[in-house]
Amino acid sequence: MPTILVVEDHQDTLEMMAKIVGGFGYRVLTALTAEAALAVLASEKPDLIIVDGMMPGMNGTEFIRLCRANPDTSVTPIMLYSAVTDAQFAKDALAKGATEVWHKGVIEFSQIRERLAHYLR
Repeated sequence: MPTILVVEDHQDTLEMMAKIVGGFGYRVLTALTAEAALAVLASEKPDLIIVDGMMPGMNGTEFIRLCRANPDTSVTPIMLYSAVTDAQFAKDALAKGATEVWHKGVIEFSQIRERLAHYLR
C-alpha cells in the first residue's frame, strides 16, 4: 500500500486531507509543520508528499527545496496544496521542485484521486 505524507499547519485541514487520502486506500502520515515533516522523513519514506504552501516557520516551497536536495526524496512526487491562487506563486513553486500545485477549494476529490493514482502507479 503506497504511503502519503500530508503536511498542513491547520489541524482541521490536515485531518480532512488525511481522511480523503486514507479513504482512497493509501497509508497516511501527517505533520503539522514542515520541520515535523522533516523529522518524519528521517524514519519514513513516503511514496508521495502533499504539503501546504503557507505555514509558519518553514513554508512549503522551502520544504520542497530541502526534499529535492535529499537523495531519499529527490524524486518523490510533491504536491503543493495552497490557498494562494496567484499564477506567479504556482510558477515559483514548480520552479523550486513541486511536482504539481493544487489550489485549496478549487481541486475536487475526484481530481485528487486521479492525480494520486497517476503518480502512485
